[in-house]
Amino acid sequence: MKRQHKGYSVETIQYTDDQSKLFEQSLDVYRPTTITSTNHERDNVGNGATILPTRPTITILVVGSGWMGHLPIIYWPTSWWNSSGPKTIAKLGHTCVCVRHRGAFPHFLGWEMLLIGCGCCALLGLSSLMHSLIVICIVVGMLAIAPASSATLDDMTDDVFAALRWIKDNTDDILEIDAINEASTTNQHANTASTTDSIDPIIVFGGYSSGGHVAATTLSKPKEVWTNKGLPQPTEWFDHILLVSGVLAVSSTPNESQRKQIESASNKATPSDDSIALDTSFEWFQRWVVEKAFGDEKNGIQPPSPLFETNSIPKIPHTLIGCERELMLDCFTPILGIFLCSEQYLKRLQSLGIPCTYESLKTANHWTILNSHEFSDTLETCYDKFEATTFDNNSSKKIK
Repeated sequence: MKRQHKGYSVETIQYTDDQSKLFEQSLDVYRPTTITSTNHERDNVGNGATILPTRPTITILVVGSGWMGHLPIIYWPTSWWNSSGPKTIAKLGHTCVCVRHRGAFPHFLGWEMLLIGCGCCALLGLSSLMHSLIVICIVVGMLAIAPASSATLDDMTDDVFAALRWIKDNTDDILEIDAINEASTTNQHANTASTTDSIDPIIVFGGYSSGGHVAATTLSKPKEVWTNKGLPQPTEWFDHILLVSGVLAVSSTPNESQRKQIESASNKATPSDDSIALDTSFEWFQRWVVEKAFGDEKNGIQPPSPLFETNSIPKIPHTLIGCERELMLDCFTPILGIFLCSEQYLKRLQSLGIPCTYESLKTANHWTILNSHEFSDTLETCYDKFEATTFDNNSSKKIK
């Protein structure tokens, strides 16, 4: 069922056939109801006035969760946070599909979860008793529920693949082609209006925060994985990659295999270069977080760092949006800054010859970026560029 809001509508859809119908394996389709750009033809669609671009845009955004996933007890109290990005995109006149996935935080002990909850209260400035109780309830609820529904990184990417398959199979429904055709035939300029059986939209794929890590990991899967999932190759489907304050490293240095990849891929940026070097002061903490999220590295569990996965990054134009000050307090930068490395990722992509731009926001931080006016203004400029440019492989892009 569609939920109507000012400037956009939202529809929640289950993207798997699993009978359990986990909320985590659902997505939200955010559709604009009002677009004000003068560069497009105006049509009346549904309950609102919509301008139909020559090539409309569908943005597929994997939302963040600190890899916890999106259990209802976690997602609903914080949906205002994650939903701010899709809302902003829809209010700018573009369709956004917000993808959730299962999570992987069953390894925490009770006292660790409580400490994290208290840390969140302090970090986010939640000083009131009510807000503190909400965070504690979320932490306790997550501790109680997560062990029964924990997921590996492969489970997360499988969820994203399932969502992508649903999007591929339902592109016309997402864009409401039937409603567009109906509006075109009843438009007061019906003599110049035309209907269409299908539209080849601009596809933007990416994610926010840990969703950026899951999206980048999905993007870097081997070609045969995409084929086996019944999907086109990323270079044949996606026009642009959008990573918003993304977690693009889960280790401060590449492993031996990654090091060899980097050295063979480019002599412009090696792990020892200052241009891509990460602060290792709190490497022990980074390893602790990753171990708690994914398991013990000693047992062979080593989630990929997109920053060091050089051979598998598709040559698709990337747009990175980050913050000059990702964390609200400077003292946290050496501790958590290793994960948020958009500037280093920019240099890595450039060294590989992948078109890439980086937009650094001055007034927002990692937790406020999605709801900031600066983010909205930056996105508006980005989408103008998306519409003005075409990917080299565009002539071969096929959704169906």
